[in-house]
Amino acid sequence: ASHRGIRIDRRGLRVQNGQPGVYIRSGNMVYFRKIEILLEDEHYILVSSNYSETNQILMYDEVIVDSGGMELYDKQII
Repeated sequence: ASHRGIRIDRRGLRVQNGQPGVYIRSGNMVYFRKIEILLEDEHYILVSSNYSETNQILMYDEVIVDSGGMELYDKQII
């Protein structure tokens, strides 16, 4: 079976208020984006590429995988 979507390093996965998502970097800002997980293994998660209320990631978003120990939050300036 073949699946289409956006592949994300599993280390970028975060849960906020029970909602899976990722933090992305855009310029000098950090944003939380909800994701809809289609498949996962120990290294990667495959998320839907269809933008919606429950899936807010876009193809070329820069997902933060390692925050260097820094606590991340939505609309944070870095």
